[in-house]
Amino acid sequence: MVIADAQPGESEKTPQYVRKAGGPGIFVRTDVTKSAEVEAMVLKTIETYGGLDCDAQSGIRVNAMCPGMARIPPVEKGLEDAAKMAVWNAKVPMGRLGEPGEIAAAVLWLSSDAASFVTGHTLAADGGRMAA
Repeated sequence: MVIADAQPGESEKTPQYVRKAGGPGIFVRTDVTKSAEVEAMVLKTIETYGGLDCDAQSGIRVNAMCPGMARIPPVEKGLEDAAKMAVWNAKVPMGRLGEPGEIAAAVLWLSSDAASFVTGHTLAADGGRMAA
């Protein structure tokens, strides 16, 4: 699994959760608006895993993970004011921020054998915000 994010920090920890649960994972800093960074991410993926394939018939699944706001230091700092947190929580049907482990669990499931029939899917772990 490759975690690509323009802002290193907490997202760099996601592969650690995945590896701890027995799956492979790396983090590659990538701003998808910059073609050179996307190319570097693809090259790092090929270097790490020996290739990049998108062939569902060969068992290669391609999915996307769209995490919602999670309780990580940069987010908490931006929402440390109780009024700001209340405004944010009101926008999320579950009424709270996600926990990093909840996001990691969704990523782990999506990349596990339990999701072996899932491909071409975008999974939102966002407390229902996208559906609201």
